[in-house]
Amino acid sequence: MVGAPDMPAIHMDTHLASAGPLLDHLAGLPGTLAPDAADLRERLLRWDRRMAADNVEAAAYAPVRGAVVRRLAAHPAFAALAAAPAYPEVFRPWLSLTVRIGFALEHLLRAEELYGVDRTAIVREALEEAAGAEFGWWGDRHRLVAWRAVEDDEQQPLGRAVRGVGGGRVGPSPRPTPPVAQGDLVPVVTDWDLVTKDRGEN
Repeated sequence: MVGAPDMPAIHMDTHLASAGPLLDHLAGLPGTLAPDAADLRERLLRWDRRMAADNVEAAAYAPVRGAVVRRLAAHPAFAALAAAPAYPEVFRPWLSLTVRIGFALEHLLRAEELYGVDRTAIVREALEEAAGAEFGWWGDRHRLVAWRAVEDDEQQPLGRAVRGVGGGRVGPSPRPTPPVAQGDLVPVVTDWDLVTKDRGEN
């Protein structure tokens, strides 16, 4: 049985098993790549798939994944899903086509066929886009970014970034960053142990 004392270990597990399908596509790219793209692919194929704050390969993986998501979202096969949903704006962070493709990427890349989308070409283009950049550490790239931009005077009360799990910064970013999904952050109250209340986490 898993209880509250086990939660720190579970939430600090940095292994990204869902990276497998994209890495498989990278490994199977045919033909010759440009030197920078070939170097980046080799780095990612040697990566241990850990999204630790001080992991450089994790920081290199993120822009490749983001570029794949953006290209899939822009593909004509998904054009009918790109229209703004007929729901209140508060739901848009979850209903955005780009966000939904980001959530489903593992399955979209693993599917036997995807509406005629050339995923090999998309992965190659994404790799070439990201190649040659300086990536730094994942903890420096992984930031909480507001879904909707606000005026400078509106974001002053939120201007202090704080250190997040694994060393990442959580707070407003002065420039766009490549998020997988962005949305409103709300307080959540959770009781992990409904039997032994004094071991619960609130």
